[in-house]
Amino acid sequence: MGLDRLIDKMVLAKGKKAYGFKGSGWFGNYDLVDRKLPSYEPILDELKSHLSKERLKEPVLDLASGLGGQADYLEKLGIKTVRFDLSNDALKNVQGNMWELPFKSLTFAGVHVKDGLVHVLDKRKFVAEVTRVLVPGGVLCITSDLSKPPVLKNLANAMFSGSVYVSFDMDDLQTIAKDFDMRLIREHSWAPEWGEADWYSDKRMRTVAFFKKKRINNFVLTGD
Repeated sequence: MGLDRLIDKMVLAKGKKAYGFKGSGWFGNYDLVDRKLPSYEPILDELKSHLSKERLKEPVLDLASGLGGQADYLEKLGIKTVRFDLSNDALKNVQGNMWELPFKSLTFAGVHVKDGLVHVLDKRKFVAEVTRVLVPGGVLCITSDLSKPPVLKNLANAMFSGSVYVSFDMDDLQTIAKDFDMRLIREHSWAPEWGEADWYSDKRMRTVAFFKKKRINNFVLTGD
């Protein structure tokens, strides 16, 4: 057995002991510690750079927030952050699912979701809800693995943790986004570095994509 497989087994055992299996899915494999991911911080810096300067006082919604490691970093950047997760074990802020957001329209300057979109079956509902809660010119940052999950592993996840992984295509997501007046402004890749918490549990390469909601100026939609 390779070292990485052995570590994965240890993480799995620790996650079960710490959190147990919950109907909403256990998150021990990703949130055994309050994550500090130095290699991911430039992505959050980039998210801030894409936010409209006049909107910096408005909050950013951190979807699938888990224990809130990324939200903590956003707040260090001076960004007010609302943490949102499906699991009632993960946080004590706002609980719910990503396709029925319990927020008023035009509330957030940005939305961030890391490793959460793979659990959403209806991507159109997700984009519709994100667009609804974003202010004009608001930014959506998605980080996700686009590869198709192994069938047996996915089946085991569904049986034991209630968590299902759904593959999706970035081209399809762009098409959906355009239907809701969102445009892709940047796309690149990211993977955790050796020694980071994510590397031990899931060292796969992810796609990072930034979308911007169109502004409305003088009743004309623009992409600025």
